[in-house]
Amino acid sequence: MEFLKSKSLFSLINLSSKPLRERLYLLKPMIQLVRLKHWSKSAFVFIGMIYSGALIFLPDVFFAALAFSLLSSAIYVYNDLQDREVDRAHPHKCHRPLASGRVSLRTAYQLLIFLIILSFAIAFEISQELVVILLVYLSINFFYNHWGKRRRGIDVFCIASGFMLRVLAGTIGVGIPISLWLTATATLLSLFIALSKRCLEKQLKLEHETRFVLKKYKKTTLNIALILTGLISFIVYLIYIDVARENSIVFLLTVPFAAFGLSRFVWLTTHESEYDDPIYLFMNDRLSCVNFIFFIIMTGITLIQ
Repeated sequence: MEFLKSKSLFSLINLSSKPLRERLYLLKPMIQLVRLKHWSKSAFVFIGMIYSGALIFLPDVFFAALAFSLLSSAIYVYNDLQDREVDRAHPHKCHRPLASGRVSLRTAYQLLIFLIILSFAIAFEISQELVVILLVYLSINFFYNHWGKRRRGIDVFCIASGFMLRVLAGTIGVGIPISLWLTATATLLSLFIALSKRCLEKQLKLEHETRFVLKKYKKTTLNIALILTGLISFIVYLIYIDVARENSIVFLLTVPFAAFGLSRFVWLTTHESEYDDPIYLFMNDRLSCVNFIFFIIMTGITLIQ
């Protein structure tokens, strides 16, 4: 009965008659629930377009990124619905919108359905390939949430697949061909990010709270795997420059920034950190952000030439 009496999503959307402060107060938990900060991960959707120089596909790539972001938000809502009882007993997660009761179950379910429908509606307008990629992403996350997150190794590959599927959404999903070496680099980079997430969680000792799979990992093993994956990613990137870019002198100017970025990230991940998310860790490190800006600038210059 409480589920039926609770405010719906549509009643929260119709806030035009309410004061601005009250509207923002009601919308804040909704924004927290969909994890807008995680939309930054959809930057991976643009990688293929950037490195192929196919800027004519920008509108399609933009909407592919939007569709992916909406679907990822739907998955976060679903995960919070599944974990709300456990989150209530957690010292930090008890403040999440669903666990704290700031967002009702009815509103959350309506939001979940709305995000999924909107995501696939956008994808259908772009291509069937993008629809398939989103379906694969949705299936992997459902598998991860109910089984994969408790299996060592499988959990890392599930996390990595999310980043790789974003790259495919921005290439195959919109009709841009993707090179073998760029695919290999993106795959290894995705695995690198997934391993860094587990390393950060191990640093924070989250195996005693929510990430029980971490008990099956050794800190040293994770660190070695992270370093090796980062090193192989860098080597494959060099091969990509040699093969796909014909060892362009100008493109080689990006190499020092790539090397520093990877080594800096490894150092941050393997030392004490307050973050359990690699994207947040990266975005909150000024040196990494400045280095990344220079890397983007140099990449842009080389692609223009």
